[in-house]
Amino acid sequence: MYKKDFVNNKIIIVISVVITIGIIVFSLTQIDENKTSSKFEGTDEISSMLKKIEEDKIKNDESDSPYVPAKRDWPSSGPIKIDRSQYVLGEKVFINFDEMNENVRGKLIISKITNFTHGQIYKTIDFRGGESQQNVYFGIYPSLSRQFCTADDLVGNWEVIFEGVNLESIQFKIIDEMIPGMDYSFESVC
Repeated sequence: MYKKDFVNNKIIIVISVVITIGIIVFSLTQIDENKTSSKFEGTDEISSMLKKIEEDKIKNDESDSPYVPAKRDWPSSGPIKIDRSQYVLGEKVFINFDEMNENVRGKLIISKITNFTHGQIYKTIDFRGGESQQNVYFGIYPSLSRQFCTADDLVGNWEVIFEGVNLESIQFKIIDEMIPGMDYSFESVC
């Protein structure tokens, strides 16, 4: 009798443990489902952005001259190069630094050429050697603080000037074309 009760108690304990584990697993999956569904509830803003991107792509594909990024030609000066010699409004400028001696330090000055002797500085970037490879990219957009008020102020010839190192400048051009859907980024700021 004692042995039979002992076996029955073991069976009851095992069944209780299995039921408890089942309840815990079920509860945890319900919590995960609630968390997952709450992540996706506020997607109206994302949906509207995706719809705008899709509309812009369709508009671009159906236009007489659809936007296709230019091939990268990598104009360079010493260990520093940019990805293109010509950009449209809205394209980012990508700068690649090959490995340099650790004693090399300087500044990149990104400037729009205004005439043969002057330029209007848009951005400066410090760099130093000794690091395996550095990459920087940035967009060129209208900026009140930089006195580039409109898209027209950005169109033209530009150069990357090197300060602190003996390198030739790298010239590039921004043409009067725009990546589709980027109009909002080029509204006048002045």
